[in-house]
Amino acid sequence: MKLALTTLFLIAVAAAAVAQTPESSLPAGPGKDVFEAKCSTCHGPGRVLIYRRTKAQWASTVSAMEEKGLMVSAAESEQIVAYLTATLPADPEPPAPAPAPAP
Repeated sequence: MKLALTTLFLIAVAAAAVAQTPESSLPAGPGKDVFEAKCSTCHGPGRVLIYRRTKAQWASTVSAMEEKGLMVSAAESEQIVAYLTATLPADPEPPAPAPAPAP
């Protein structure tokens, strides 16, 4: 009986973990509401959480989405790019290797 209850408990915990969506973990910040309202019409907003991009890369991505039908004003586009740039910035460039010492 204990084993059955433990198994049921573990299944319930696993199901709850799977049921949580990445959307619930979008970072807070200015422009989040515009991002959610505009970008979630085609896909879940959590989809972008795996990406880290520069401002230019995010602008290019938003522009590509506009070509696919995203309807945003110029101001909304800027808000979305600013939000993504601030909350999902590109990984920092690794430092350049030090020059080899002269022989």
